[in-house]
Amino acid sequence: MASVFKKQSLVAYYPKENAVLIFALNKNVGEGSPLWTSVGWANLEKIILGKDYVFPPKITRFSPEKLSSFAGEYELPSGEKFIVWTGNNSLFIGANGQSAVNLLAYSQNAPPKFQSEVNEAEKQIVEFLEKNDSVKLKAADYLLEKNLAALQMKWKEWTNKIGELKSVETLGTSPGTRGFVRTFFKLEGAKSSVVIRFLWDWNNKKLLAWGDDIPLPAITKFLPEWKRLSSTLILINRRQFVLNFNKHQAVKCKD
Repeated sequence: MASVFKKQSLVAYYPKENAVLIFALNKNVGEGSPLWTSVGWANLEKIILGKDYVFPPKITRFSPEKLSSFAGEYELPSGEKFIVWTGNNSLFIGANGQSAVNLLAYSQNAPPKFQSEVNEAEKQIVEFLEKNDSVKLKAADYLLEKNLAALQMKWKEWTNKIGELKSVETLGTSPGTRGFVRTFFKLEGAKSSVVIRFLWDWNNKKLLAWGDDIPLPAITKFLPEWKRLSSTLILINRRQFVLNFNKHQAVKCKD
């Protein structure tokens, strides 16, 4: 495999079959192209070796009106939801609640065991921030000392913007880049609300960064071209997988 300026090529030689397979990409495989390596490379290799292979799903284009008909909220039996909306001739799905997040973010493997620990750490930090308890915030040891004052200032900025804090809702934890994880929570105030993201290095149990005005913990973009969209959604979010709303008993509850 060769890599130049984040563009990659993969070359393989099969002496028994007297075949050479060359696969070139204009992006780094590790930065979001498993779809190409699984659908493209893997299937081509199986064809060369005479093994069973699977064709990519048939492409069907939907009109903007058809796309809009899928927008709304889809509730799981647990009460957690998928939120679906349209934009730029595409459909987007977001997750609200850990069970829904896991179906999007960890579709092909189990979520990490420490997931609940990260959510609890977020709740603990929010509690100390809400009480303006610098002593406990420092003692929790989730933040580098240089970041303590910065986060407290940001907290004041958030609460000044939304008004008197009414409630805090943990939306879920999802994977980030380079092995980091992200926790999302919603602050509901008297004037407005805001969704906050914490970025964690959980290996070292440190909060690295934070951001605001982020819609949902896990969002996947749907291109306006799928197969059997009414029950099975073909999602592309750094990889290809299938989410069947019927299987997970998600019921549309609000347009």
